[in-house]
Amino acid sequence: MMTEKELINLILNSQLPSGAFPSIAYVSEENFVDENSFTTALVISILSEFNEDTQIHNACKRGVDYLLNCENPKGSGMFGFYPVNLQPKWIPEFLPPDTDDTALCSLALFHNGYWKRDQLKHQINKVLKPYQLNQRVSGMEWFKVGMYPTWLDRKRMNNPIDICVNINVATLIKEAQIINQNTDKIFEMVSCSFNWVGNDQKRMQQIMPFYPDPIELYYSLQRAREAGLSEANKALIDMKLLPWRMSSNFNTPICCSIGGGVIWKSPILQKARHLKALKKGIGLFFNPQNDMCF
Repeated sequence: MMTEKELINLILNSQLPSGAFPSIAYVSEENFVDENSFTTALVISILSEFNEDTQIHNACKRGVDYLLNCENPKGSGMFGFYPVNLQPKWIPEFLPPDTDDTALCSLALFHNGYWKRDQLKHQINKVLKPYQLNQRVSGMEWFKVGMYPTWLDRKRMNNPIDICVNINVATLIKEAQIINQNTDKIFEMVSCSFNWVGNDQKRMQQIMPFYPDPIELYYSLQRAREAGLSEANKALIDMKLLPWRMSSNFNTPICCSIGGGVIWKSPILQKARHLKALKKGIGLFFNPQNDMCF
């Protein structure tokens, strides 16, 4: 078992020259060290809880600079998975800015003191709201009016709805301290999606198409609970009833492309989560059978 100091050193030493924290992308039989906003935002949000340490503070600042390079276009408040014009060639389809990275980057910038709460309000009311669904769309029966599709691009005919993405938006709304702004509707959708899954394990991937392992649903709900969203407590309890096996370890997938053509893993993100668990005096991984960490 690594000590807190050893974990911190390992995480900080992994930071890349760009300021990003690494993940590994698995494409067919190949894998690539990858730099992206998703992993970096999650890591520096965790590290922000330790940034009284000068080294950690400086690492977070470099991470913030990297995230700002992922704003696309500059000054728009919309964030993509990669910095502008730096998408790897092994991803053939252009990835426009998206709701999930916009929410997670916004939270990371806020947690690290770069953005104030007013900027979070702007992110919800001016950046994400124009893409919010204002009418019922065809598709899954658990789709609801007021939900947030993935791509911030109206030209995308296929624009999936992911419950983890919407939970991350709910967390952003809560941190922005916006009253009566739809978080109850988001968790109503979460509840309906859980009911739709029932005991059918194959349906789990359909409610979270960008997250190949349900442990990330747990982490998104945990972030929502930590932000003060009481609805997340019920969802965490209800999650115990879903048909999934606890498979979380340092090599568990953290996200994927639609259909799983590319799967990302990040041992460094998992180490950062371990660091946070050590600080809180709890275990790292969630056991869906008893709502305990171990």
